[in-house]
Formats: sequence, structure tokens, C-alpha cells
Amino acid sequence: MPDELPAGALVVVLGKDGESLHWEAKWRWRSRQVKRRLGRAHVVPRATPLASDGGERLEGWRARYAPRRGRPGPGSLTPETALHAMREAIRAYADEAEAAARAAERGGPVTFGRVADDWLAERRAEVRDGELKGSTVRDYASMLRRADDPLRRRGRGRTAHIMRSFDTRPVDEVDADEIDAWLRKLRAAGLSLGTRKKYEVVLSLILDFAARRRLIDANPMTGRPRAKRKRARKPAIQVYTVEVVEQIAREADGTFGEAIRLAALTGLRQGELLGLRWRDIDWEGQSIVVRTRYLAGEGEDVPKSDKARTVPLSDQAAAVLDRISRREHFTRRGDLVLANELGDHTDPSTLRRAYASARDAVLEAAAEEGDELPRLTFHGLRHCFGSRCAAAGVPLASIQAWMGHADITTTMVYVHFMPHADDAARLTRAFADRPPTMKALSR
Repeated sequence: MPDELPAGALVVVLGKDGESLHWEAKWRWRSRQVKRRLGRAHVVPRATPLASDGGERLEGWRARYAPRRGRPGPGSLTPETALHAMREAIRAYADEAEAAARAAERGGPVTFGRVADDWLAERRAEVRDGELKGSTVRDYASMLRRADDPLRRRGRGRTAHIMRSFDTRPVDEVDADEIDAWLRKLRAAGLSLGTRKKYEVVLSLILDFAARRRLIDANPMTGRPRAKRKRARKPAIQVYTVEVVEQIAREADGTFGEAIRLAALTGLRQGELLGLRWRDIDWEGQSIVVRTRYLAGEGEDVPKSDKARTVPLSDQAAAVLDRISRREHFTRRGDLVLANELGDHTDPSTLRRAYASARDAVLEAAAEEGDELPRLTFHGLRHCFGSRCAAAGVPLASIQAWMGHADITTTMVYVHFMPHADDAARLTRAFADRPPTMKALSR
């Protein structure tokens, strides 16, 4: 590591949610600017930016933000701890750069696989710091599995599309022609356009990482012409009726059956259901507060929308919760609503298998009666909630808030469920009105 490290500068930036503040460190390394996100900033905006403080000229974040009082929460950094974190980040970056330079001097090629491992390790560190969701990194790791990695215990794992082609290749030898050939191979494998784009993005992120580490001069994917993407026509969503959901729930029985009912009656995602505790149920206020979600292998996390939300508690959902609350154990405020026999979180894959088995039995019985029902996943039970709300005339903005959609366009899939009984009459009245005269229009 060099004796002298660059000084660096701290900057306060706004988070993706438009509300949270984060520390970002900037420094220059061998004529290249480097940025690193450090963590949440334990500061508050000043009402009026200051030019000086006690005769000292203020620069950068100090002019617009002031240290927040009180003890910082988990993952939050005061100006002093942020400065220490920046120095540690600069030192770590210098160590990595020097190690890469020594490896290059020894003539040992740095493989793409090694760079990918380092990139993934950095993403996992961001999860620990609360800057990245664990589910995102799990998806990255799945796309970067090796050809000889063991598959998941159950189900199928992702094919090693990236590592099979680039794992042992020297990263500085990966060029645009090789990447084009790889993309054609993905297309020939029958992968959808959306899936191919995901792999392409991950490959580009790793090559950007290699460029920042000065292992390659530039990312060969930068400046690639973007192919025109035809807007695919999305088919109308399929939903189960309340009666079909009840049939599946009765077939599953027990806690699994109640979980199926709650998924359709509340619109909660599977992880949100499994993270639900009795203290989240407001019986008097007739609402459910969604504060956490449970992810297998990671424990409890914030909901997918990164913030809590409140969902109205219908009489039907309240009846289900009331039945569960009458069990012998695990009914205290801090206990899980859908606890297993030990009081712990129900395994998500076990719940999905129980649902799939019950669903297939109901579908098979319906087929024998000549009724063909769609084969919906557990997540599809949410559509029962959204479609019933829309059919009852609930405004889309309310459905969006209740279901935790980040964008109203996601909620728009329920538009065609909304009542339109008087639309024709309203349109008839619109054309029956006498149109204004030209004289009236000119006034």
C-alpha cells in the first residue's frame, strides 16, 4: 500500500426513496475518480444554507446539513464515524489496487471469475450495510453460479450462462466480439428477452467493476447500441374466485390453509404473511400493519417497498385470524401469526409445496367436471385481493397503497375489473348534449 493515501471528500446524497440521506465518499486514484457509498447520514438539513460557522468558511455538506442530535441508529454514521469509514474505504481500495498491480507484474492473469467473486463480495457488504436488498444479491449469486456448483436442495437452479463462458478467461481478454457471441448463445438457448437483459446487465456491472480496479482499460460493453425492444402485449391477469381459493385452503388444511385464505383476503406477499406477528393486528382499528417480511436464509427484513404500510382488515380476514388466535400456544403479541409447531417462522418452500399440492388436487377435480382453471402460483393469490378491491370500486390509489406497489402502473392490471355498468349511459349523455356554437367558443 502506498505511504500516502488521497484525502477524499464526504458528500451527503439523497437516497433512492427521495427521503433518506446517505454519506458518499469521493477521492481520486491515479487520475481516476472513485466513489463509495458509506451508509446512512446522521444529519439534518439546515433551514438556510450557511456560508460560515464562527468565522470558519463552510464547504460541501456542512453548508447545507448539520449533525443530528441523539444516538445514531443501526447503520447510521455521524460525521466523525463517516470520516473514519471513508479512510477505511480508501485504504481498502488502495490495498486492492496494489494487489492487482502486483499480480499483473508477476504475469499472473486476473480471471473474470475472480473479479466476479470480488464484485459479489462487495455487493454482500452492501447488504450488511443496509444499502442493498438481500434478495437482489441472491439473484446475482444465482446468475453467477459455476457449472459444477451443486443445485439447490429442491427445485432447479439457474444454468451457469455467465461462468460457463467467462469464468477462467483473463478479464482483460474479454472483448466485444466475445460478448456478442455469448449473447447469441443466450438467444439460441431460448431465454426470454427480459432474462437475457438481466444476464447482460450483471456482466456489464462486473466489467465496470474491473475497470474501476484498473484491471481493464474500459468496459467493452460501454457504448453498445441498444436493440429496439418491442413492447410485449401483456395478457390479462388470471385470478381465482373466492370459492376456488376456499376449496384450495380446505384441501391444504391447518396453518397452510389459513395462510392461503389470508393471502387472498389481505393481499400480503408470502414473506409478509410469514413475518406477521400478533402485535401487527389492530383489532379495534380493523387494520393490519405490515412492518416486516421473512426471507428464508436471511431472517426478517423490511417489506419490499422499504417501508411499512397499513392494510384494512376485512371481516372475512378477521375471522381467519380469530380462528388462528384460539390455538393453544404462540398467541402473545410478539409471537408469529403463522408460526410452525415450534413457534418459529414457517418455511416458505414448505408453504409453497403445500399450496401447490392442494391447488393441483382442486384443478384436477375441476377438470373432471369440465372446468379448466389456471395454474396460479402462491403469489397469484394476491391478484384475488386486488381484483376484488377493483370490482368493489376501490380507487386504484388505495389499492396501490394497500398492496405496497411502488408504481401505480403495477396496480393498473386491475383496471378491467372495475365496474363499468353505467359507462354506456354516460357516453350516451355526452353525445346527446348540444354542442356549443362557434359564437360561444369565440367569447
